[in-house]
Amino acid sequence: MRRIGPQIYFLELKTAGEGLDAVLRELRLVGESGGERVFRGDEKTILRSFLKFCKDVDILVTWSGESFALPLLTAKIIKKKLDPAPLYETYHLDLKTFFEKIFSTSVSDVSQAASILGLRKRKGTMENMRAVFIALRSVLRVTRPELAL
Repeated sequence: MRRIGPQIYFLELKTAGEGLDAVLRELRLVGESGGERVFRGDEKTILRSFLKFCKDVDILVTWSGESFALPLLTAKIIKKKLDPAPLYETYHLDLKTFFEKIFSTSVSDVSQAASILGLRKRKGTMENMRAVFIALRSVLRVTRPELAL
């Protein structure tokens, strides 16, 4: 049974190498309300599974997604002759861009953003990203009404 409200997932990529030539090793998604999906294997398998999963995702939250994750995924999807539409039918929220705009400051990583908000430091990127998102949810609700939070 699908819960009421948008299906929100946090995205993290594991890559080897730099830029658009980086090799995609793993793609991890954690749901706001729990649940985790990890895609591994060759790049085409990872991408195909991810695109299929995107059909059930309303909001994809990333940290630096506009400058890294989305361009990398898009390039790889097109290179592998897959359709990138499901990725772009999902609303993308780059939490780093949003944070820096709201607070007029530059942060190096999500744990620094969590620290600025006075949040307890968590173990990994995904956990810190989720904590920052939850802390900013009321601001997002007002400034991004299209999210239907």
